[in-house]
Amino acid sequence: MYNSAKNAELKAKKDAEAACPDETRNETIEATTNENLGYVNVKRLELKQAVEQFNRLKTIVHRFTEIAKPTTEYLQQLDTTIETAEKDTRQYSQTERTRRRKFLDENPQSGVFGLPGIRTYDDKVLLAFWITYGLAILGIMAIAFHFQPSLSFTQKLQYAAAGLLVAYGVAYYMITKFA
Repeated sequence: MYNSAKNAELKAKKDAEAACPDETRNETIEATTNENLGYVNVKRLELKQAVEQFNRLKTIVHRFTEIAKPTTEYLQQLDTTIETAEKDTRQYSQTERTRRRKFLDENPQSGVFGLPGIRTYDDKVLLAFWITYGLAILGIMAIAFHFQPSLSFTQKLQYAAAGLLVAYGVAYYMITKFA
């Protein structure tokens, strides 16, 4: 049913075109022109909207760039600071290697007072430690002997010498074991 109605409509159009070919052609041209103008207007509107959206996005990007400018400058300053710190670190590392090389070239194996277990770059620091350590032990012993009046002077000297040797032995052991 539908096909027969469609076929009848197409036959009627062909008959009308055959009867008045110029009018039908003008109508066809006008219809096609109107259809094309409608399509052009739709695409023009879409293009206008796309341009407006592009301009909005361009404005947003421009504002973002302006906002990010201080951050970019700060990051550049940080990069410069990091490069300077890395350069200084390399320089300090090279200086430390040079000092270590000089230290090893000066044969630090001899030790303080010829003692093989004590090796230090700065012998003065270790010597100051030993002196103050000995004085502290003697001071503690002097205070302890002050409260022991029954001992003779030679006994006090013997106990002091033995205590000092034990204290130095313990300190020497701790330094050689843990230092």
